[in-house]
Amino acid sequence: MTISMAKTVLIVDDDKLVQRTCELLCKRWGHRVLFADDGDAALRILRFAGATGIDVIVLDIIMPMKDGFETLLDLKRLFPSVRVIVMTGARTNADHNYLSLARKFGADGTIKKPFPPSALREMIECTFGGTLARSS
Repeated sequence: MTISMAKTVLIVDDDKLVQRTCELLCKRWGHRVLFADDGDAALRILRFAGATGIDVIVLDIIMPMKDGFETLLDLKRLFPSVRVIVMTGARTNADHNYLSLARKFGADGTIKKPFPPSALREMIECTFGGTLARSS
């Protein structure tokens, strides 16, 4: 699937390297990119831009201040139409499967860090197309 129209992607991650990498990839694919370092900043951007101003959010789980789970719940409550891809590099075990929990909280897609560029592109494009995309 190839998306021809530029979309706006909000990258929510406290890691500047992850932000920069996602920015370079998304811009290469023709998308506009905004950033937030934590969940509170993401919510401020959404309140300012409105849900229609952001096409998809790529949200990290482990962040200072407001973590990705709390942010995801707030996003889905305040902006139910917003599409959210949750990512994490956190190790999982039988007691803590973060991506599975994110899906239960309403994530439209999940992706495990580190990921190849093609996986992020596919996840974003599937989300733009309205297809629920799941990865692990």
